[in-house]
Amino acid sequence: MILQGDMRRRVLESIENSFNINDMSTIVSRRLDLRIDNIVNVNGLWGNQVDTIYGHFERRNTVEELLAVLRDARPAVPDFAFALDELGFTRISNGAQVGPIALEVMLSDRGYRDAPEFRGKLSMLEGRVCQVRAAGTGTGVLIAPDLVLTNRHVIAGLLAADGRALLGDVTCVFDWKSGGARFATPETRVVVRSVEASSPHADGDLVAGPMVDSASHLDYAILRLAERIGDKPITVGGEPRGVVEVAPSGSGLKTHDAALILQHPMGQPMMIDIGAVLEQGPTRLRHNVNTASGSSGAPLFDATLRLAALHHAGHENGPPSHGVTGFNQAIPIEPILDDARREGVMI
Repeated sequence: MILQGDMRRRVLESIENSFNINDMSTIVSRRLDLRIDNIVNVNGLWGNQVDTIYGHFERRNTVEELLAVLRDARPAVPDFAFALDELGFTRISNGAQVGPIALEVMLSDRGYRDAPEFRGKLSMLEGRVCQVRAAGTGTGVLIAPDLVLTNRHVIAGLLAADGRALLGDVTCVFDWKSGGARFATPETRVVVRSVEASSPHADGDLVAGPMVDSASHLDYAILRLAERIGDKPITVGGEPRGVVEVAPSGSGLKTHDAALILQHPMGQPMMIDIGAVLEQGPTRLRHNVNTASGSSGAPLFDATLRLAALHHAGHENGPPSHGVTGFNQAIPIEPILDDARREGVMI
């Protein structure tokens, strides 16, 4: 497929406004193994160079390869992600494409959002979510340049008695995504050095009964990485990966509010699903976003893509709630932050 009309024009304008010839030369050399001076006259006008570079990939039917690299370098620019959606590159968990229509459905209960702004923010968040590989697998979210938040039960089997040291290898894998094109972002693997703070789950989380309200059983772990991956770009020549903000969300999520989870269910590449909050309590909330084994520790975002909670459990045959039999469960971010700060972790 090729882009046409307004989408093609927007992509060309975004390239011209977001890069210069030096940036482009570094990016295509490192990621695509191409010399830019073999494609364009490097002394020409930048706008003309952009047309020539784009035309080079268009003639070879590899525009999605160029766009995937540009999205990694400038994830906040929404047009690169929108264009990949249009080309069928990005997919959600049920195989449907991510795009403006899906976003409107998700956000309709809280008022409309600006679709390009939302898509750009979602693209940035994708680079800040990882798979956590321990004895099994889970999901984590980068909350500081070298700190990942996940569930304690994901790494509990390797946690030493002191609650800090690890008895085996734990690795966080970023950028593990599949797409509908031939070119994907290379994985980035970072070793976990230690656990900075954690809290176990409660026995009540294992049964489909009333919601637990214990602030001393929050099923979270903050992992210290061996490098500050948040300060580094996803691709050479790009902007820093960045981190997910963990500022308290104020009033928090309420029943029927929209919820979105980026996750690695069943050990798969990154998936996304959208649902709503079923009910909430002081230290737990229940939701109907689809998850599976491997989704533990996944970030749950609200309709404005603020980190609102940490998914950690679910019960397929739980008691009916708001017309739904079974539920998934998450820990609100506020009590996790309070507990981590008592443990000396300043975020």
